[in-house]
Amino acid sequence: MAHVENWRPPVPDDLVAMIDKARRDWLAARNEFDAVTDPDLIDHAIYAMHAAERRYVYLMRMAARLRGGRRGEPDGPDPASTESPPQP
Repeated sequence: MAHVENWRPPVPDDLVAMIDKARRDWLAARNEFDAVTDPDLIDHAIYAMHAAERRYVYLMRMAARLRGGRRGEPDGPDPASTESPPQP
């Protein structure tokens, strides 16, 4: 019966797709930040990178809540604590 006790509901496919897109957007924003050389665009690149990161973290926490994670936190390390987006 232990198998049944550990069962968690699946995360909806549309949320999984949103998380994947958010991860790709975060990677793209990070790459843009790494490539920016114009001082006038650095602030924008930082803003875009932080916004993309926060969206990814939000969606990961939403998925964890749907799966019944403790206090809405994902299983494993906090995505906000990483310095770079998870690699594919």
